[in-house]
Amino acid sequence: MGDSLASVLGLQSGAGALASPLAGLTGAPGAGTAQSPAAGTGAALVESASKYLGVPYVWGGETLSEGGLDCSGLVQLAMKDIGVDVPRVARDQMRIGTEVPSLAQALPGDLVVTRGGGHIGIYAGDNKWIHAPYPGEQVKLAELTTTPTTIRRVLPAGA
Repeated sequence: MGDSLASVLGLQSGAGALASPLAGLTGAPGAGTAQSPAAGTGAALVESASKYLGVPYVWGGETLSEGGLDCSGLVQLAMKDIGVDVPRVARDQMRIGTEVPSLAQALPGDLVVTRGGGHIGIYAGDNKWIHAPYPGEQVKLAELTTTPTTIRRVLPAGA
């Protein structure tokens, strides 16, 4: 009946340690370092969002007690985890921070908006993002295959 929750989240059997699906990404949190990212930074946001990998998509979901998250709920919850309050819906989230001119200039932790403001996720580096795509899917790290409507920098990059 599909993958176990442990395998979806990348838990290594026996060790009980979480294998980071972000390992190897240029600029990803922890890439080449054993340090935790500085609080309130883009790197910390990516690390926070990665905790929700494998959580089911639920339209309107903004807490795990609701059984899952939607795209803007993921952004709002991951931001809340690092002490930053943001609006609830993608169309409002796409107006915060400052505009990043292109994906080539995006940094981990930038918010990537697609579908004219109908979808949002968190840039993880190397043309990948963490997002909650649609019903029947889960929060995942995926290749960014859609041209962004806008990219927003809300947090400093951090280390």
